[in-house]
Amino acid sequence: MSVVGDPELSELGARLRGEILGRERLEQALADEDDLDEFYHLYGHECCYALVWARDALTRRERSLAVVAMIAAQAPASKTLQVHVRGAVRNGCSRAQLRQILAMVTWYAGVPVGSQATATVRAALQSIPEAEAKNADASDGDPGPGDLISRGRELRRRVLGESPPVEEPAHAAHAVHERAQDSHYFGMLWSNTDLTLEQRSIVLLGVICGSNRMDDAEIWLAAALRVGCKREELEEILLSAAFYCGELVYARARRAFLSVIAEDNG
Repeated sequence: MSVVGDPELSELGARLRGEILGRERLEQALADEDDLDEFYHLYGHECCYALVWARDALTRRERSLAVVAMIAAQAPASKTLQVHVRGAVRNGCSRAQLRQILAMVTWYAGVPVGSQATATVRAALQSIPEAEAKNADASDGDPGPGDLISRGRELRRRVLGESPPVEEPAHAAHAVHERAQDSHYFGMLWSNTDLTLEQRSIVLLGVICGSNRMDDAEIWLAAALRVGCKREELEEILLSAAFYCGELVYARARRAFLSVIAEDNG
């Protein structure tokens, strides 16, 4: 039997968990519960769902984009990721958007993490009933051939602002990295239209929080504002991180957010 702190929040959280993840999943989780799960469900129902998913400053789809990215970055082989992938589909995320989350996780958190997350997402999608799987249909937002470097450099400037030129020989390691940033990160990945720039920023902030790599959080929070994310949307992403990535991540992310807002106001 779950510990209950606030009966109203507990009831609301259980209802929302059933709506988002499926009633069958909720009933199975509660049926499998033992004494070690007591505070897990207290936290899940009253905090994650009643205090976070009940809020509407982010749509359920956008919150799913952030939460799936967080979980994929921190626990790529987990059942939790499978559950939230199914929830994301119920919330309107397409297969193409999930594929873009996996690309962002792979490119920003590393190939081993991305490989595990891809296998987990694939298994989750294969388990979705046909009636729900219609929302997971693939599309093609590939920007197509062209001058990847020029296209990427222009988009990189739009997202990150002006950056100093690389004054190193073309064969130098850092120069190769910068070329890939222009040609593939921005020329291909960020140019793909299956996610809007705002959605892609949400996903990347999810990856940053999920992997607890906060050194560049200010850069990407500022970029999110630059491409059109609202401050209240960013705060909702950080609120989600507080419960899905932990309080220690939230504390660092919140400091970064306040620093960006102070600079933006100045």
